[in-house]
Amino acid sequence: MPIISRVKSVMSTNGGPKGEICYAKDHEAVWFKGKRFTPNVWANTPGEQQIKQLKPAIDSKGRKVGEEWFTTAKVENALNRYHEAAKNKVLELLRGLSSELQDKINILVFCSTVLIIAKALFGHVSEARRRGWMLPTISHLFPYWLDVNQGNAILNDVHMRSLFVLTGPNGGGKSSILRSVCAAALLGICGLMVPSASAVIPHFDSIMLHMKAYDSPADGKSSFQRLMDGICRESLAFQTARGEGMPDLIIKRAEELYLTMSANNRQTSMSNEPSNPLRREVESTVTVICKKKLLDLYNKSSIPELVDVFCVAVGAREQPPPSTVGRSCIYVIIRSDNKLYVGQTDDLVGRLRAHRSKEGMQDATILYIVVPGKSVACQLETLLINQLPLKGFKLINKADGKHRNFGIS
Repeated sequence: MPIISRVKSVMSTNGGPKGEICYAKDHEAVWFKGKRFTPNVWANTPGEQQIKQLKPAIDSKGRKVGEEWFTTAKVENALNRYHEAAKNKVLELLRGLSSELQDKINILVFCSTVLIIAKALFGHVSEARRRGWMLPTISHLFPYWLDVNQGNAILNDVHMRSLFVLTGPNGGGKSSILRSVCAAALLGICGLMVPSASAVIPHFDSIMLHMKAYDSPADGKSSFQRLMDGICRESLAFQTARGEGMPDLIIKRAEELYLTMSANNRQTSMSNEPSNPLRREVESTVTVICKKKLLDLYNKSSIPELVDVFCVAVGAREQPPPSTVGRSCIYVIIRSDNKLYVGQTDDLVGRLRAHRSKEGMQDATILYIVVPGKSVACQLETLLINQLPLKGFKLINKADGKHRNFGIS
C-alpha cells in the first residue's frame, strides 16, 4: 500500500509513474503491476523501503512473467499457503465424493461408455446425411475363410438402413457376420473382389472391427469355445449355488431380494416417465391439425404421397436425431410460462440451438414433426399459428400467421 500511495501522489499523464495491484488471471496470482515507479535518487521517502523489497514475478514454470509484474517474498509465501490449503480442500472433497460414488462406479462407467458411443454415432449420422452418403447393400455374403463351392457356407443378404444391434445365441455366427461385412467393405473400397454374389458399397473413410486376439474362425477357435471348457452343468446363479451346497435359506432369500429389486426398478422407471398435461394436449392438437391438412393436400395432388404424422418431443438437454438433418420440420416450443412458439425450419438442430441460447428457454419443451418439403412446412406453420389460439392455447408469434402465399415444391 505505501507503494500505491506513492505512485498516486505523483501520478501524471505525461509518462509519470504507474502502479496498481492486479489479479493475473492466466497465472492465478495477485501481483503488483507498475512502470517507472523506482526513484532516480533514493532519499528514504515513504514507499522506498517497500520498493526495495519487490522482485520480478515468476510463473509456475519458473520463468519471468514480464517487465511490469512484481511481487514480494511475503506475498509469495501467502499465495503458496493459499494454494496448498485449496489443494488440500479439493483433495478432501474429491475423496468424499469418491466414497459416495464407490457403490455406483460401475453404473457411471457404463453411462459414460454409452454416452461416448451415442455421441460418436450422432456425429457420424449427422455428417453422413449432410454429405449425402448411402448405406451399403450386400447380397449373398459368406465368410471369406470358407469355400462357397463346398457348400459349407451360409449365404446372407445385408441391407443396411440404420444401426444394427446383432443378437443371437453363443456360436450362432454373430462374429462371423461382422468379420464378413468388414472384409467385404474393405475389399470393395480397395477396388478388389468381395466374398459375395453382388455388392453396392459406398466409400468409407475408415473401418473398425474389434475382436478378441485369440479368435480364429479359420482354425475353429473362438472366445465362446474357450469359455465352454470351464462351463458348469448349470450356469445360472441360483442353480449353481444350490449345486455347490449353499443353504436353501440363503438361496431363497437371494431370490426374494432379486424379485424385490426387479419390482422396484419397474416402479422407478414408471414413476420417472414425464407427466405434462399441456404437452400431451399440444401434441394431440398439433397432430390432428397436421394430419387433416396433409390429407387435404394429398387429395388435391399437392403432395405425391400421404405421409404419417409423428410428433416427437425433444427434452431440455437433448438434441433432435440425425434423421432431421436436411429435412423440413415444423416445431412447437412450450415455454415455462405455458405460451407456445410455432416455427418451421430446414435446420432443426441449429434453430433449436438459437432458441435455447435465449434467457429462460434452456428448459423449454420442444415438439417437432418432419414434413415433406419447405412449402408444406410453411403452410402448416401458418395453419397452426391461426388454429392453436382457437383451441385455447396462447402464442407469442401470432404475427407470423398472416403469411398466406406459398408455392408447392
